[in-house]
Amino acid sequence: MRRYAFTERGQKLAKDLGLDDLANKIYKEGKSDFISGLVDDDYHSLYYDASSASEEAGAIQDMRNTFRSIDDQIYVERVFTNIHPEADFVPPWLYETGVQDGDERLFPIPEYRHLASADVQVDRLVLSGVIGHYLRKRHALRSVLSEEGFARYGFSNRVDAAAFAGAYILSALKDRHKEGCLLGGGHDMPSFEVPRGGGLHHTISLGGSFHGDFRMHQTTQITKGGITPTGVRTLFAPEHTVGVVGYHSVEPSITDAMLECAYLQGGEERLLGITADLYEVANDFIQKKNASLGDDPFYVPRFADYGGGGIDYSLSWLRLMKDDKYEYNYPKNLDSGESILFGSPYLPQSSTDMQIVATHDGLLFRNSGDGVTGDGILVPNNYFPSLFKALLTQSQQGLGRTSPDQHLRIIEKCKNLLVD
Repeated sequence: MRRYAFTERGQKLAKDLGLDDLANKIYKEGKSDFISGLVDDDYHSLYYDASSASEEAGAIQDMRNTFRSIDDQIYVERVFTNIHPEADFVPPWLYETGVQDGDERLFPIPEYRHLASADVQVDRLVLSGVIGHYLRKRHALRSVLSEEGFARYGFSNRVDAAAFAGAYILSALKDRHKEGCLLGGGHDMPSFEVPRGGGLHHTISLGGSFHGDFRMHQTTQITKGGITPTGVRTLFAPEHTVGVVGYHSVEPSITDAMLECAYLQGGEERLLGITADLYEVANDFIQKKNASLGDDPFYVPRFADYGGGGIDYSLSWLRLMKDDKYEYNYPKNLDSGESILFGSPYLPQSSTDMQIVATHDGLLFRNSGDGVTGDGILVPNNYFPSLFKALLTQSQQGLGRTSPDQHLRIIEKCKNLLVD
């Protein structure tokens, strides 16, 4: 189900309104209602029955009976008209990228681009103020949704304020539900941020399924502002998520691919540089690991084959180049703009592969099969150390079947091959 991301200003406003505390309170209460179906996909598919639909309809009518000003009613009707399940066209969400290039006017016009399609169910309930109003009976929301309160916080009307509050609490509840389902006993998935500019910000996270299969996610959030399907500028917008899945244990191949990608981009000179960078990350990791060994001396990985995979085939491309017994011509290049360094079914007998692709800009992770290639996750060249650190942390937390030692031995092996 949909999660919304907020600008820095939106996050500060939510904190000032006490929306995080309210979300914690609601989550701890554990009440099952139609909002639960918007937070938990499994709940929605299993329990969203006629009583939930009736409760939702009642909440809509209650909202209409409360928000009775002309401005409020016009705002609500625009939402229900534009975001309608039977509409031929539902406008998308847009995000602000900044000022148009070359616009030197006194009041330059912001540029907006497509962000996401509208979610007819969730966006309708959020932007019309239904979710916010449903939560209005809880005391923390009364001030902002009062007759005078919305203007004090910068909202154009009460529905606008209810939409903001509803979007934030719904997303906060989804986060708390997700935390409760994480593999790793409450560990957050290790992640790193990749600012890209142009009004968007990316966070890349590494984790694993309950089988220990590799998982990688990229979430994209706005930094400047969003435009709703009704044309209203907001401090929030849908969060866009891309996922890449792999089988266990592909993590050593990722470390190998970072090194091979560097070689493809700049030969041994570039390879030496990235090896030194990753070696520095490894040394820092080892020092911190040794300093915290007493935290959990009886830690037992959840998978019997944890760390059991060898690295005999890692760096085979470099070993062949360095072995005088072979006349080996390295066959790969970036003449076409990319080169597939790794490809393996994400499940046994599956026709869909997880691929790791070298490009001039960095490593691209994607799933591809049956003629269809999914959205990819690009890790830029200068974020290879961040990716390596995340891999070490992921393995140390037992979120897969690879141990930190396997990654560390690959780096040591590369260093030795280059020095010999």
